[in-house]
Amino acid sequence: MPEPTDLSLPSTRKEALRVRSTRYFTGLACVHGHMSDRYTATGGCCECVNKRTLISEHRIRKAARDLGIPLKEYRNRRAVKAPRSDSLRSWLLSC
Repeated sequence: MPEPTDLSLPSTRKEALRVRSTRYFTGLACVHGHMSDRYTATGGCCECVNKRTLISEHRIRKAARDLGIPLKEYRNRRAVKAPRSDSLRSWLLSC
């Protein structure tokens, strides 16, 4: 398990809020077993957030690849809300 990146981090969320730190380290594992820093704003485990980000990025890249369009174009099209009645695939290909 990864060690905390900075041993000078506050040990509670309340203390982190008081000193305006973006992260804190409780020394307790999250529900998924990660012994990692936590974000002060959400209380979320940094390791869990990083894994969710990687999974999301992988899904975005795969969707763009499956549609056969460049990643940048796929991201731009996702920024605009698709009409609910159309499927995402048909809407993306019609743009």
